[in-house]
Amino acid sequence: METKLYNIPANTLRPGPTLTIVRDADGKTTATMEFTCRKYDVGKPLIQAKLRQGTTLISLYPQAGTEFGYLLLHSWTSRDEPGGITTITCDFGGVDLGEGGDFSFDSSIVYTRNNSLKEESIFNHADFLSLPTGIRTGIKAASDGLAYLDGTSIKYSHNDQVIVDGVDAESLEIYDLIVTRENTTYLVATSEWTKSATGRGGISNATLLKFGKIDTPPGNPGAPDGHTWLFTGATEQISVLGSGQNSYSLTWTSGVWPEWIYAPAP
Repeated sequence: METKLYNIPANTLRPGPTLTIVRDADGKTTATMEFTCRKYDVGKPLIQAKLRQGTTLISLYPQAGTEFGYLLLHSWTSRDEPGGITTITCDFGGVDLGEGGDFSFDSSIVYTRNNSLKEESIFNHADFLSLPTGIRTGIKAASDGLAYLDGTSIKYSHNDQVIVDGVDAESLEIYDLIVTRENTTYLVATSEWTKSATGRGGISNATLLKFGKIDTPPGNPGAPDGHTWLFTGATEQISVLGSGQNSYSLTWTSGVWPEWIYAPAP
């Protein structure tokens, strides 16, 4: 028959009568509760396993309710009492992520714009695309070393077949720029727009469904001419046992994004 001391079975934590829960303005929740066990049980493996950092409050005290399932054991202290009893004070902490997992408030928001230039193929330039098809074909072939300029004609190198005849002066200037001077790229303005914030919770599934899609950033940023915004970055850091100050950032990149590829699902 198992021996009980003050009605405490061996290797058992008996919950105390008081559970104190505190939630601060930043969404961090802490809780303190005392448990008792037999004096010489506190160092035994079964008790130590229950007192591991990260153990949930409700696994030690189910009566706390599932709504506090996010509270995890952070630290504990013990003191021996008269009569062979040990009292263990457990400190729990956590952040309520909520049902949707979304940030329920933002205590600070910072918008950041990063403007830069990126290289783009000259053959995607609007002025090149406005040229007649034959001239575009001839210049591209000449740039690849497959054609050459003969007066005002562009011919294939391997058989002298005429690709385009009667190249006008403006097209000859473009030929010279691309083929003779080897300007095969040009610089395009691009912007990154980032929203950084601290708050409570996490990035919602609804937000992540927009990732990699054309989207409208918060803060109403302007994009370079002809560009739209693509949702390109999402990071979050959730503090469970720390200060409760979680952080996240969302990034959008400007560009010419084809809607048939990047448009969100209806």
